[in-house]
Amino acid sequence: MYLIRKTNKFSNKFSLYNLSNIKNNRFFSNFRHKIEYSITQRKEQNLESEILNFDEVKDLILEIKKTNFNDKDSLFLIHQLQHRVLPGVDPSSQLKANYLFNIASNLENPDLITPQHAIKMLGSMQ
Repeated sequence: MYLIRKTNKFSNKFSLYNLSNIKNNRFFSNFRHKIEYSITQRKEQNLESEILNFDEVKDLILEIKKTNFNDKDSLFLIHQLQHRVLPGVDPSSQLKANYLFNIASNLENPDLITPQHAIKMLGSMQ
């Protein structure tokens, strides 16, 4: 969906805004806010941040599949996937492993994770 707006009130120039990108950025900021809020709450209690649950991992994977991230956002997403998913055999770990396997097999091609990096992350899952 697109919106056409005047660039400013003194000009007759118009700009085209892609509203779908705005919507995606809002979702990402909500996702990030929720995760960072959880980290902050635990830090205030001198506790380590909790691991991501199944729904959070699912949302994280959906975010990684999108594009248009700056370096800071990209690092945040990769850090969450590498360090905040429980290693082992629970459903969230299986979701992560399946996603990384799909990347390593070239079934999915997100901009943030190369097949080589996916293999490295799969190898570090205990």
